[in-house]
Amino acid sequence: MTTLLITGGGGAGSEALWRYLSPKYDLHFADADSSSIPPVVPDGHRHGIPLAGPDWAEGISSLSRSLGVDLLIPTVDEELYELPQLGHRSPHLGILSPPQEFIESHLDKLRSNEVLINHGLGAPKTRTFEDLEGVTFPLLVKPRQGRGSRGVQVLESYEECEAYRTLAKLDSHQILAQELLKGQEWTVCVSADGKGNLCGIVPVKVESKRGITMKAKVEYSPEVIAYCRNLHDQLRPYGCYNVQAIQTRNGTVGTFEINPRVSTTFCMALAVGLDPIKALLSEPGSYAPALKQECSLSRSWHNQITLEGNS
Repeated sequence: MTTLLITGGGGAGSEALWRYLSPKYDLHFADADSSSIPPVVPDGHRHGIPLAGPDWAEGISSLSRSLGVDLLIPTVDEELYELPQLGHRSPHLGILSPPQEFIESHLDKLRSNEVLINHGLGAPKTRTFEDLEGVTFPLLVKPRQGRGSRGVQVLESYEECEAYRTLAKLDSHQILAQELLKGQEWTVCVSADGKGNLCGIVPVKVESKRGITMKAKVEYSPEVIAYCRNLHDQLRPYGCYNVQAIQTRNGTVGTFEINPRVSTTFCMALAVGLDPIKALLSEPGSYAPALKQECSLSRSWHNQITLEGNS
């Protein structure tokens, strides 16, 4: 049985990932705070690892050797910068991620926007706070690097931009001002095999968010699928990644962000029958899943309270 290790195990999707993946794989989760991993995961499958940084690669390499891990699934942006070091330490460890060049291009949101525009893929006009002259309000602002909608705001004036700059405590070149696209938001799982052959596209229609997607539904929008197919044909990465898109009222689709990793809605792709793990590990060109009907997601918090001491 193939052994998997998923990092960021305390994330919102881990409980569902355990349900969908543990019957097929020897599944393990790791997190810098292993106590945050959902209790549905047995103790022997919950592991502590260093935070992303100089000790992360050695920690993952050591844990992977002890567990006999075949494939690592990193889910935290900061970890993606450490993958080359991990590759040096564990050259035979498989990783469900796109090429490093693709990763680094899209972790930098300004560079990502430039890549999309240069390939003729619809993307909002984006600039840094170094060049705000002539911007049209309202606009979307966010850190140039970051995840989970952290620091994302809609601003209405230059005065609000100055306040944001002060509160964010970032240099102007590290803050982006982006044209505000209005329409339906989609978060799309795109999966390819080890040679970059497209294996599946699962478009998830976002209904509500609180940093992460809370309510959503898989809908096979022809426009969104066609757009993501064209995007993949243009960029041609292997592995699995996430496209954050907006579909305007006239049906036009554009990308405001690409996450070069699996997202918190990865579990929805698994639910409808797409297995990016199998896609990556299969012989190139051989994996063609038959996707099931649409599905819906509704997330809620679980409060685990443990009474301690004598009653």
